[in-house]
Amino acid sequence: MSKDVTITISPDGADVKVDAEGFMGSSCKDFMGNIMKALGSVTKEEKKPQYYKTEHGGVNIGGR
Repeated sequence: MSKDVTITISPDGADVKVDAEGFMGSSCKDFMGNIMKALGSVTKEEKKPQYYKTEHGGVNIGGR
């Protein structure tokens, strides 16, 4: 699954909305950290259902 980040800035620059798609768990917050710092203070944060899911690694036990 691809990872996409959309940043929307109002014409007067007062409102900025950041939307991330394709991330699971806290990987979104880790990825977005520097972007959010550059944009300024966060006044509202909404977590999507994917935030509460975890990404499973490819661990295979038993040779299958």
